[in-house]
Amino acid sequence: MTSVNATHRSLTAAVSTAARLVRKGSMALLLLGCCSPAFAASEGQPAPAMQAKLLDGTTFNLADDNGKVVIVNMWATWCAPCREEMPALDAYYRKHHDQGLVLIAPAVDFTEALIFAKMSHAARDDLLQKGMWLRASAYSPEPYPVTKALIEEGRNHLLLGGAIRAHCPVHILQGLRDEDVPWTPAMALAEHLAADPVSLTLVKDGDHRLSREADLARLSAAVEGMG
Repeated sequence: MTSVNATHRSLTAAVSTAARLVRKGSMALLLLGCCSPAFAASEGQPAPAMQAKLLDGTTFNLADDNGKVVIVNMWATWCAPCREEMPALDAYYRKHHDQGLVLIAPAVDFTEALIFAKMSHAARDDLLQKGMWLRASAYSPEPYPVTKALIEEGRNHLLLGGAIRAHCPVHILQGLRDEDVPWTPAMALAEHLAADPVSLTLVKDGDHRLSREADLARLSAAVEGMG
C-alpha cells in the first residue's frame, strides 16, 4: 500500500500514478487537501493505517481496500485549497465518467418534490415571510434550515421536465424503507435516463443509509459490475 499526496494542481498525474501502483498489485492511497500531522504520509512510502468510525457505528478500515485506488479528500467549505481543487475533480469526472455511475437514493429535484411540495401552509408562510423555515431533523437535535434562496435556486435547475443524459451506464440502489428519499424519485430518474443503460436495485428492507454489510456488498458489486 503506497501513498500519493496530491493538490488540485496535480490531481490527474497523482491518480495516474495511483492506478499504475494498483496494476502492480499495490494499494494506492490518494490524499487530497490538508492532512493532520497524525495522518502524515509521504509519496512513495507505505500509507499509514487508517480507521474511522462511520455514522452508523461501523468502522472503515483502509486496509480492507487493498488493490484499489482510494481517494481520501479532507474537504471543508472554509478551506480555500479545497474549493480550488473542485475544477480538477470535475475535470477528472468528465474524463472518466463514461466508465459508469452508481447512485444511492438519488433525490432528483428534491428541493421542489421532497421539500416544498410537502411543506405545510405555516411552513410556507415562514419561508416566504422570513426567508427561512426550520425543518426538524431526524439526525440532529438542531433543526435543518431551509431557505427561500435554496428553493428558488432549485427551481432554476429542475431536471425531470425533460430527458436526462448521463452518457454512461447507471446503476441505482434504493432502499424501500428510506424515510428521507422514497423510491419514486429513483423510478422517475430511471425513466428519464431513457437513452442510457440503467439498472435499478430496490432493497426491500433498506433504509436511507444502506450501510449494513449486505448493503455495502451490494454496492461493491454494483461498482465492480461497471468494469
